[in-house]
Amino acid sequence: MKKFFLPCLLCVLSFLSGCGGEGPDAQYFQFKANGKTVNLSHTVLGTTSSNGGIYSSIVTGFEGKENANVQMFSNRELVDSVYTQAGIPGQVPFGALMGYFNKKDQFFASALGNITIVVTEFSSEIIAGTFSGLLKSDSGDELEITEGEFRAKRQN
Repeated sequence: MKKFFLPCLLCVLSFLSGCGGEGPDAQYFQFKANGKTVNLSHTVLGTTSSNGGIYSSIVTGFEGKENANVQMFSNRELVDSVYTQAGIPGQVPFGALMGYFNKKDQFFASALGNITIVVTEFSSEIIAGTFSGLLKSDSGDELEITEGEFRAKRQN
């Protein structure tokens, strides 16, 4: 998971843009972690790529030192669909991942738990959806993620 998250973080830092607000240009990344609202909508970025028949999309949200991302993978072009826990049958990744650095610098990942992402809008300009699941830290701490939602302008 960290292999996917850290390169994304570097990419995001180079393309930071202000977010938030309402209306057709609104961008947000928010969820509840063990019932506590987490809003990472200061900066939101969505990227999509394909390489060797593997398609992926990453949406990342930042607020202060907190950041999180959701990632969808498939061996087909990404569309409005449900993406669930990642697997690598035949070494082709598919599914969904989530990573989250909280204010205490703890890292939680779905690679050790379960995550479901429902993409409700996937266009040349916008990627939006909802997510929920269970994240775990290396030390075994768990975060139940509920009411997750994101909307980001695609950077590519």
